[in-house]
Amino acid sequence: MDDFTQWIGDPEKDCTGGALVEASAGTGKTYNIQNFYLRLVVSHGLRVENILVVTFTEAATQELRDRLRCILNDCHNFLNTTPDNNNAARLTPITTLPLLDPPANQNANGVRAEQLRRVRRALIDFDSAAIFTIHGFCNRVLQRYAFECGTDPDAELISEQTEIITDICRIWWRENNYSTPDTAACNPFAKFEYLVKAVTAAAADFDATLKPTISEEECYEILNNLKNSLSDDLTKIPEAAGTNEATRKLEEQLQKIKSKNKQISIPFSHLYEFFAAIPADGKVFWKFPGDSKKKEISLRLPESAGLIANAKQALFALQAAIATQLRYKINDSLLDRSAITYDAMLLRLRQALRDAQGGERLKEVLRAEFKAALIDEFQDTDPVQYEIFKTLFGSSDSPFLMVGDPKQSIYSFRSGDIFTYYQAASEIKNNNKASLGTNYRSENNLVEAVNDFFQEGDTTSQCTFMSPHITFFRVKSHGVKPEHQLCDNTVTPDPQPFKIRYYIHTGKPSKDAPVTSQIYNDTADEIVRLLNSSNGITLGDRHLRPSDIAILTCTHDEASHIATALAKRRIPFVKQPSKSIFSSPLAQDFALLLTALLNPFDQRAVNSTLATNLLRNACKQTPTADTSDILGFDEWIALFREAHTIWLQRSFFEAFQFINSYVDIYAHLVSCKSIDPEADIATVRQLAEICHITANNLHLSPTALQRWFSRQLDKEHREEDDSFKERPASDNSAVRIMTIFAAKGLEFPIVFVPTLWRKTPAGTNFPTYHEETDGTAEKIIDLTTSEDGKTAAFNEKLQEDIRLAYVALTRAVNRLYLTAIKNEDGEIYGDPAKYALSYLLTRPFKDDFIFTKDIDQPTAPAGEPTCWEALNIEPLDTPYNNGQAEVDKKHGHTSFSALASHSATATPVARDIDSSDTDTPDPEPQTADDIFLFPGGARTGDCWHAIFEKIDFQSDTTTIRDKANAILNSFNLCKSTTPELEQRKRDAAHNMIAAVLHAPLGTPPDTFSLADIPLTSRRSELTFHFPLRRDTPDPKLSQLADILTATWDTPARNQTFIDTIGKSQRTIPLGYLTGSIDLLFHHNNRFYIVDWKSNRLGGETQNFATSGIAAEMAAHSYYLQYLIYTVAVDGFLRQNLTNYNYDQHFGGAYYLFLRGVRPNSNHGIFHDRPSATTIAHLTTALTYT
Repeated sequence: MDDFTQWIGDPEKDCTGGALVEASAGTGKTYNIQNFYLRLVVSHGLRVENILVVTFTEAATQELRDRLRCILNDCHNFLNTTPDNNNAARLTPITTLPLLDPPANQNANGVRAEQLRRVRRALIDFDSAAIFTIHGFCNRVLQRYAFECGTDPDAELISEQTEIITDICRIWWRENNYSTPDTAACNPFAKFEYLVKAVTAAAADFDATLKPTISEEECYEILNNLKNSLSDDLTKIPEAAGTNEATRKLEEQLQKIKSKNKQISIPFSHLYEFFAAIPADGKVFWKFPGDSKKKEISLRLPESAGLIANAKQALFALQAAIATQLRYKINDSLLDRSAITYDAMLLRLRQALRDAQGGERLKEVLRAEFKAALIDEFQDTDPVQYEIFKTLFGSSDSPFLMVGDPKQSIYSFRSGDIFTYYQAASEIKNNNKASLGTNYRSENNLVEAVNDFFQEGDTTSQCTFMSPHITFFRVKSHGVKPEHQLCDNTVTPDPQPFKIRYYIHTGKPSKDAPVTSQIYNDTADEIVRLLNSSNGITLGDRHLRPSDIAILTCTHDEASHIATALAKRRIPFVKQPSKSIFSSPLAQDFALLLTALLNPFDQRAVNSTLATNLLRNACKQTPTADTSDILGFDEWIALFREAHTIWLQRSFFEAFQFINSYVDIYAHLVSCKSIDPEADIATVRQLAEICHITANNLHLSPTALQRWFSRQLDKEHREEDDSFKERPASDNSAVRIMTIFAAKGLEFPIVFVPTLWRKTPAGTNFPTYHEETDGTAEKIIDLTTSEDGKTAAFNEKLQEDIRLAYVALTRAVNRLYLTAIKNEDGEIYGDPAKYALSYLLTRPFKDDFIFTKDIDQPTAPAGEPTCWEALNIEPLDTPYNNGQAEVDKKHGHTSFSALASHSATATPVARDIDSSDTDTPDPEPQTADDIFLFPGGARTGDCWHAIFEKIDFQSDTTTIRDKANAILNSFNLCKSTTPELEQRKRDAAHNMIAAVLHAPLGTPPDTFSLADIPLTSRRSELTFHFPLRRDTPDPKLSQLADILTATWDTPARNQTFIDTIGKSQRTIPLGYLTGSIDLLFHHNNRFYIVDWKSNRLGGETQNFATSGIAAEMAAHSYYLQYLIYTVAVDGFLRQNLTNYNYDQHFGGAYYLFLRGVRPNSNHGIFHDRPSATTIAHLTTALTYT
């Protein structure tokens, strides 16, 4: 075949009508896809939204998108500047191609300018590039062209169809098993589960033929003949004794048939059980009464024995017909539910293209939109996908390129069908086929070693991949750069980088056999040897790192054993996720946290959460733990209530971040004596992200999200999604352990394949294989599980195992370790007809570049293994210290609430909480003022805050009252024992609102009230963040007292407050200070701060006079609060207001104690505007610039 790299610069090779490129491992497939894509942009002049690029996973799609953007950017730089030597050889063949639709000016400058314009346009439009997974492409077509496809564009995507299949089967079972005795007798399925299995198998491969295939009429005739003959035989010989277990079971089934025959006609289900009891070899013997000789089945059932084989085929043919019929009802059920599955996407698009009326129209619009198509990983496609692409582009004049490698087709469990690749290869003309024949991944000697290992044999029986459709061609080697070469004790390159280690063992080793354990341990010991710096093994000019090594296994269980061996040697590793994140014990704890956040008033829910491993609690601390920052239960309740409000108003993730910022969940997890605290942190982070994404995507309320999460904890009802798999904490400087399936497409300097010798094809419910006739392959699902079917299916699986071995052995860049087992006579373990590695190793191959070694004794002495000594490696970010976390608490987020609390350290908090906001019971009225009927606490404060946040101050009285009533109702704040008391509370609230809105503010002559402030001149709940100083060691809050003593000269100055903070030992964190200002408004060219206070002040009106308010301000450090707010607002205005002047533009801070405000009075109102000097000094002391 032609070399595809030569096609890139050949104007005659435009790939119209379909072209197929076979790209062996490491031959630069993606590199050449980039080049072809660039050619379509530069030479063909196509826009990126008109070039369809399809690959088969989300990760591959994102990588391909990044790589395509990169080549466009490189070409832009190449055309826009003096060409550099690095890209000239690559880009010159593309930029010298003739332009389709050339510009008017066709001289060199004109052509270059047009090329540059096309590339620039591609970069500008690249976010709309048509790069999809196959399902992403189908979903887009079904939604965009819903009319042409006849589909619902808003259909709900469901990840799998098990529930739908079960419902369809249940309906059929009711209709055919419970209606009449006659219909029940004709049910060929002995159990409901058998029906579900058959329909599931049929639905998994929609185009597969279920066999056997016999007409329904003929089936009934054959089965009725058997029923009649069995009736006659059982009448003549009512009973016989079985000679072994198999015959006794068979006789038991015959007796069931005889007993049923006395009542009604023999049900087909009894025949099914009868057939199932017959051994595969058909050898069963009986003894008749009075006769000691064994009798074969022909003597036990003289009339029926000859009919059994055909009757069995007939029964399974009925099952196949029913399963096929129900398979077509799946789509009908999805349409009824307005839902769609991934498989249904493909089937609906194919059906739309096949449609006689709308199909041509759909082809026309899609070909107009996509003027070229490029299909990556084509070996993993299936018949439905190929038909879609071939229908759209196979007969058009559009470039249509398919790139793949049949030797790497390993995803049959994901519906990948290698026979689809074979079909495409047979349909495409030879002059439209090419290959990539140079390996750019591995060192020269390793490339030659792999070539020798997979070299085709001299005879047909020695065909490497057991298939006439796949021929192994040796690839050339480009080699690697010196900085990527492996040097082992000054030897470079390694003359034999492919190392096969044969372990001597007689018999079949189990997964727990000593030789199996030895393989795991020896693999870990060899990794220790490679990593230890004293051995002189380097990669380029540096020592090997754990991340340079990968271990590829066949199963997750093998990976776990390998991980255990590495852990004993203190080698960092990261294992491919294999289980759901919801199976983690921390998921149970997280569910309790969700419940507490949803129901913060439920003390039991909060207590349950405090008992988990997520949160610090005094009862769980060690005797030496520092409990100075442990919260009391009332503080936990207040914290959860605040988080609950954040969840309702914003999002779950913000509520979780609020809790985490307050108690530092991650630091607490480190302090726990966990085996892997980094993994615990990663789990909690992933759970929080999943909740956030799910809530957004499914538009779930807090209650719905909590229910959804609880369902995921139940394995039976858990949704399956790759994003729900546990992800590793980190793979930085860690040995990667993964299955061979996950390693496809990746590369590593050193690769170990220690368990491939164990791989043998696994069985399935029904044998699935292909029958080839006249160049076409028909997929068969054999419901009879015949021996011929099993053999055919097994052979196809064995071929895939050989391809899996090819994938595993082509991941290495520098060195490859392969483990095998042989007996003392030198025979390779495993039947070559059953084990892929045994088949490959028993074929003759040259070993010039392959090192082999026999191992029959453990290579390491008994006792503790040698551990890796990580030299010059940075310690973990989260070290242990006597079970406690060494957390730097000097950095973080803090706020006024944290700075003003009474403990010695500033606990981070995301939002200011009034110190007096502790809920109290509904009080008995102590005064004539009904405003004190409202209890103190967060609920009252939150309600009144919400009212002033949401009402328009300039609205009429009726509108304000209606809005306030709605908010009072939502908080259930006025509910009382009698209607009269409820009305008194409601009237008190309305009077309070009116008094606050009309209270006089400002100073003469510029006096005003809040009722003068329009919505456009105010901002509620204004959140701010500013960085705190970092250049002062252990800054103390007491340092602010010196500033206030020297500069605070306004009437509001409070010496009690100054003295209090002067004695404070609180440290100010070296991070960020955050807060939320209740109201910032603008009036007459000045900005004002307002803070609403719901404090009770003892429940006495006279306490809201000037002296009482001053005492309250000092007691709760509200002075510090408004000083911080003023610093934040001053900084904001200074950055955003032209010609800003503090004295001219800032009007000060108002603290409105809502219960005490009276009409036309300054009662209940505090105001201060600190001097510009005070704020300037505070800004210098607090903020980092």
